[in-house]
Amino acid sequence: MTDLDEHIRRRLDRVPAPDLWPAIQDRVPTATPRRRPPRRSLVGAGALATVLAVVLVVTVVVRDDGRDQQELQVGGREVPTSTTAALPPPSGPRIVSSVTVDGGVGPMTAGFGSVWVGSSLHRTLVRIDPATNETLATISLGTGTGAVGLAVGEGAVWAVGGGDAANPRAGPLVGEAFLMRIDPRTNTVSARLPLEGAYGVAVGPGAIWVASARDHLWRVDPVRMEVTARIAIDLPLGVAATADAVWVTGGRVEGMVERVDPSRNVVTASIATGRSSGAVATVAIGTQLVWVGSGDGTVTGIDPATNTVRTTLRVGRGLQSLADDGDGTLWVASSPIPTSPSSPTPTSPSTILRVDVATGKSSPPLDVGPQVTGVAFFDGALWVGDRSRGSVLKIQ
Repeated sequence: MTDLDEHIRRRLDRVPAPDLWPAIQDRVPTATPRRRPPRRSLVGAGALATVLAVVLVVTVVVRDDGRDQQELQVGGREVPTSTTAALPPPSGPRIVSSVTVDGGVGPMTAGFGSVWVGSSLHRTLVRIDPATNETLATISLGTGTGAVGLAVGEGAVWAVGGGDAANPRAGPLVGEAFLMRIDPRTNTVSARLPLEGAYGVAVGPGAIWVASARDHLWRVDPVRMEVTARIAIDLPLGVAATADAVWVTGGRVEGMVERVDPSRNVVTASIATGRSSGAVATVAIGTQLVWVGSGDGTVTGIDPATNTVRTTLRVGRGLQSLADDGDGTLWVASSPIPTSPSSPTPTSPSTILRVDVATGKSSPPLDVGPQVTGVAFFDGALWVGDRSRGSVLKIQ
């Protein structure tokens, strides 16, 4: 072995990859006597120096100190193999289309491939095709106020409304109120049940739940159209149902939500939320939480497994409606509160917020008309009733 080879071996011994030496040694030209040995020796030394430089500059370091991340060491500086870039702020929702509804816009729901909208002035129920934005049917309800609550399930669309037909502004608190079953195959009212004070409606397995302004919750058999239970609750307004629970907001007890067990028809829990939850009367069922909107500008997420509040989101005052899309997003519709009774129409716009349930962060708000009514999420879009324009907005 020449002095140069010995010198290179000593340098390579310092590199943390000693098993590379045999491969490098095989590439070293053997010292064969030639006519010009000095020049040949310099060429071999240059090639080995180049290999040595590459080995010294770039090495992969695998740590055994419990760190999973591998790092690349370049020129003596450690650079992570993956970095976390700052994410851009979420983009806000936008209006993609609108559908004019003659006679005013009221509550909304979605099902049977359609969006259903109550028209208060003409006392009708309007069926909209969400794919074409066309009106498929206009169904006469024949009540004083038209529909004040809508729900879908058990093979039908359900509407509650009533009042004095000669005085539609009297509302369901005056005169007779009804629960109506609408057949989506024929687009007609197939059954009508008088229910005193009927105001809000929800559908659960084998039962229709109707909130009554007369301090009770009705349970109705959807086939026989008969009342099967009456549960005492102080002025129930908002109602939502799942297979194992019915959630009701009360109007007299501020910030309280009642849970009803449908197997026993009794109240099993009273859960405190934000102030004036009953005044807003909005409840939405999510994939993991039950959402309750409150008059103090908050939305409370209740864990149905423990009947406790898991999270509280601040969304601003004037909250009107909620919708959970089932994919980690909560939609919040808010309308400004009128400044005085003499000016019932707000001057500032209503807003639509898209809230990430996991983080509680919301996208920039979308300004819509001054008066928002109901909302419904269907087919990847939020449908919002814009009373000021007499239209239904499709928002994504």
